[in-house]
Amino acid sequence: MTGLPQPKSTKEQLIFLLSQKWPQTIKQLHFTLKKQFANEVSYQAVHKLLGTIQAEDCAILSHTRL
Repeated sequence: MTGLPQPKSTKEQLIFLLSQKWPQTIKQLHFTLKKQFANEVSYQAVHKLLGTIQAEDCAILSHTRL
């Protein structure tokens, strides 16, 4: 990610990850948040944020992957 500012909020980080690789499971997103951004957010928080992102029509969720 050269020249681009790092996403600061967890929500921005999730949107960034979904824009880089799609589809991903919630488990994959949670693992990548911890690894790439050193974000210690819980699995439940990731699940809740993804619901918020979907409600804002930023992402389409399927049964197993987003």
